[in-house]
Amino acid sequence: MNMARTALTVTSIPADTATVVTSVFAAGDVVNDNVIPTGTTSGNLIIYVKNGDAAPQTVTLLAGDGGDVGPAWRSILGDLTMTVAASGEQVLHLTDTARFMQSDGTINVDISDADTDVAVFQLS
Repeated sequence: MNMARTALTVTSIPADTATVVTSVFAAGDVVNDNVIPTGTTSGNLIIYVKNGDAAPQTVTLLAGDGGDVGPAWRSILGDLTMTVAASGEQVLHLTDTARFMQSDGTINVDISDADTDVAVFQLS
């Protein structure tokens, strides 16, 4: 039985504004994994990852489940895995979410270590 994924909060950043980022990070859920909720996945997403561990960690955005039609028409490109250096930070800018969109409109995010914090921003 699959457990429900833990939703990541998406912080909107309107054009020509600034956002305080200290309180927007969430600890990665390595037991249930994470999800970017539906309604916030139209593109122009920034995923900011901070690795608090002494070893490199990975963050994987899972390919969508829509095949080559519908909102996940680019899912054939597969998962995207980024490695975050030990005690490092990494930023990923997604301009097109069609590779990762699930049939329910979410994006699934798997994180390899609980010492990895994630923040998601929607540029608008």
